[in-house]
Amino acid sequence: MKKVLFCTMMMASTISLADVAGEIVKISVDDGMVYLATDPRPTTKPSCATNSWWDYAFALTDDTSKATLSMALSAYAASLNVTVKSISECTVVDDMENLDRLVLSKT
Repeated sequence: MKKVLFCTMMMASTISLADVAGEIVKISVDDGMVYLATDPRPTTKPSCATNSWWDYAFALTDDTSKATLSMALSAYAASLNVTVKSISECTVVDDMENLDRLVLSKT
């Protein structure tokens, strides 16, 4: 049991969350995937995030991802500030960072 807990903690420590605060300036939905770009662009990205057009990606696979898309569209339409929380991995799209969640704010 201790070995399983230790391995789980080690795996969790290798995944880091990065935050970018700004506005969503581009959004696209294509074939069940959502692509976002922010201003400012993220300055700290994993080495796999080489796409120069889009910053983040997530798949529309469940109700949570659909709610995230709704939040992203609302933030884009209202020019609201967002904090993008991402996981420093590119497993959804090979050259874009995985989006973990959005936080919306009026200021």
